[in-house]
Amino acid sequence: MNDQSEPEDEEFVVEPGPPVLERLTIDSRTNMATMRWIGFLIEQTSLEALPELFRYYSSIGWISEEVEVHLSMIAEGLKAPEPEEEPELIYEEVQDQNLLVTKPASKKRTKKRKDDSDDDWKMTPEDHIKSWLFVLEIAGIETDRNQWYELRRKIDILESGLDEYVRI
Repeated sequence: MNDQSEPEDEEFVVEPGPPVLERLTIDSRTNMATMRWIGFLIEQTSLEALPELFRYYSSIGWISEEVEVHLSMIAEGLKAPEPEEEPELIYEEVQDQNLLVTKPASKKRTKKRKDDSDDDWKMTPEDHIKSWLFVLEIAGIETDRNQWYELRRKIDILESGLDEYVRI
C-alpha cells in the first residue's frame, strides 16, 4: 500500500514584484503616451470606470499605487464641469420669435459594446493587451512589436484550431 499523504490545501500565493510602471515622469513623451492611453481606456469603458480599472492594474502589479492615484486624478480632471443652469427665457419679452436660437444637446461619446449594460463594463483580452503595451511604452520599456504580432498570429491559429476541434 502506498502511504503517500496528499498535500494539504495550500493557498496559491503570488509574490508581487515591483510594479512595471512605478512612477510617471513629467516629459512630453510620457505625457502624450499617458493621455493616449487614457483616451483609449475611455473609448473602451467610460471615464467613470477608470479609477476602478487603475485599481485593478495596481492590484496585478502593472502600475504602482502612486501611479494609480495620479492617473485617477488626471481622469477626474477630464470630467466636464456640471452645466450651469440657464436662465429660463420668457417668451413674452422676445419680440421676434425667429431670433430664438437653441443649443443642440451636447453629443456625448457613448461607445458601448453590444453586450454591455450601464453598470457592468468589461475589457476584452485584446484591450488589456493594448493597455499592457501602453504601460510598457509609458514605463520606457522597449518592446519588439514583431514579437507581439507573432504571438497574436499563434494565438489566432490556436483559437481557430480549437474551433475546428470543438465542431467535430
